[in-house]
Amino acid sequence: MPGVREVTATDDVLAHTAMQVVADGPGAGSRVLAVAPAGGVHARVLLDRGLDLGAAWFGGEPVAWLSAMGERPPGSGDAGEGWHDGWAGGLLTTCGLQNVGLPSEGHGRHGRFSELAATDLSVDRQVDESGAGRIVVAGTLHEPVGLGRGIRVRRRLTFPIGAGVVELEDVATNLSAERLQAPLLYHLNIGHPFLGPDSVLLHRDGAAFTAAPGSVPMGSPSVEPDTVTEHQPIVGADHIATVALRSSRLGMQTTVAWDARTLPRLFHWQRRAPGSYVCAIEPANCSVQGRAFDRDDGRDPVLAPGETRRTWLRNTIERI
Repeated sequence: MPGVREVTATDDVLAHTAMQVVADGPGAGSRVLAVAPAGGVHARVLLDRGLDLGAAWFGGEPVAWLSAMGERPPGSGDAGEGWHDGWAGGLLTTCGLQNVGLPSEGHGRHGRFSELAATDLSVDRQVDESGAGRIVVAGTLHEPVGLGRGIRVRRRLTFPIGAGVVELEDVATNLSAERLQAPLLYHLNIGHPFLGPDSVLLHRDGAAFTAAPGSVPMGSPSVEPDTVTEHQPIVGADHIATVALRSSRLGMQTTVAWDARTLPRLFHWQRRAPGSYVCAIEPANCSVQGRAFDRDDGRDPVLAPGETRRTWLRNTIERI
């Protein structure tokens, strides 16, 4: 068979990216990178919202849950419960780095990470002669503490060609001269048409996936209150924890794997409200009760001056 460069004129065919500035609506002026690897996960990378992921598709099917707020520029949250006022949903929302969960000590719900605009951006498209390759998006997020340096995060997102995978690596460094609380939670949000009444959180134990103890299927939309459940992830000998959700409607499974040494806790959010039907898989290093609670509980994650922490996760979407 001929090599890729004999039959294509540009790598855009297999590894398409487009830098965009939203022209209208609530997100007007926001920078977005549209990523579309052939046969892979297509997603909107929100450059002004923590390099998080907005709308996403696999095999032409939408996977992520989107809120009615729509994409918005930074500055929509506040020091209380106003985080929802500017949250578009999306496949990935990062919570932290000074607070996760309930507002605490002047920090609003889920902190400010998703309010940070990325700098030092790079997009690397790697395509070999066989057509294999990947798109790698990288950037720097800096969350100051007070008027000081605070914490710097170097984020890398990898989108392989020919596989429904998104891989994330964050390297966080405390640039300050003091110990800093650094709670972190990754909010992976799944919605219709992937999510359905029989969708239930699955744990992988060895090669098998089984319903997580205490997990409850989504059921039909209802006026029941939201539920947030903490689960004990099953961790393999390689220190990797893996959970999944299946879609009988689409014949797909979304699997989230992560390094449990730096993300030892797992939360599962389910919201069944009509018009807002969503569940989230949430690996974390902290509780969802806020920074003061974690400190009083003796489980507050901290970074010493100059200390670096690497967190990693992989989201795989595939047909079953």
